[in-house]
Amino acid sequence: MRFDPTYVWACADNEACVADYQTFLSEAADAARPIDQATLDEALVGIARGEVPVVAPGLPPEELRREVVERLNVGWLVAGLASRPLEAIVTSETSSDFFREAHLVLRDEMVGDIPAILLRPLGEGPYPAIVAVHGHGDDAQVYRDAYHGSEYPGHGYAILILTMRAMGIDEVEHDISKRILRAGFALIGLRSYESLVGLEYLRSRSDVRDDRIGLIGHSGGSSTGNLTIRVMPSDGPARFRAYVSDHEVDFFVSGLFEPYHCETVPALYPLHRAINDLQAAPIPTLTVPYAYPFGVAGIFRFFDQHLVR
Repeated sequence: MRFDPTYVWACADNEACVADYQTFLSEAADAARPIDQATLDEALVGIARGEVPVVAPGLPPEELRREVVERLNVGWLVAGLASRPLEAIVTSETSSDFFREAHLVLRDEMVGDIPAILLRPLGEGPYPAIVAVHGHGDDAQVYRDAYHGSEYPGHGYAILILTMRAMGIDEVEHDISKRILRAGFALIGLRSYESLVGLEYLRSRSDVRDDRIGLIGHSGGSSTGNLTIRVMPSDGPARFRAYVSDHEVDFFVSGLFEPYHCETVPALYPLHRAINDLQAAPIPTLTVPYAYPFGVAGIFRFFDQHLVR
């Protein structure tokens, strides 16, 4: 980790930031499984016509993990995470009467620069921590201010809020989603990997309890999280220990009615009921109403139960 107040992230607009994903497609060419646009369109039409059977909930977690990892083509990414260099560039640090705040960029050699905000309690730690993933049209600052992110340090948690790129449900996301799908990957699969990059960063910090890290999502961030807990390692230390979700999708939700976006993954559609069956997840999970309308007291009780006690 290095402090560099002169560092300026290359993207002025995170929703239009796709250069790192274009680089990924070049770097990951050996793992690509290219398909043409006609094949992709046929898959979506088949789903729309009801011709694609859906697997019932209840798949054993390890079997479901194998299927999800294979269909997202992220097994090699996840397996290599711990051995890849991860640089954290801190661009600013401030303190208030309530918490310490750092703005930083996590630099991963496969997916590039991931902006984030880290809020920490005033104490020295080590403390439990949370990775938070926002929804479409938002960023880390919006999550901090509108979805209770700033309340975590006062409850004894560090929280790392990631800013996801190309997440505007617009033509930018439409185009890069199609390009990634046609290469045999999925944008939401890369977002899940980025969530694990956030986990790896927190695990590297001496002021964080590396075996007490949870995950929370909102909207598209929960669509991502529902997959992240399926693709993370099934055992070992590099795992989230608890997860909170407020949303689910069938991975056809955009399909023929909106531009493609990260939640358009025809290969996952047959598994969507099993993926969304969070009661059968490999770690403790809590499902809450969309956008946490009743606040986060219940969420804190859940995290306390699984990350503190």
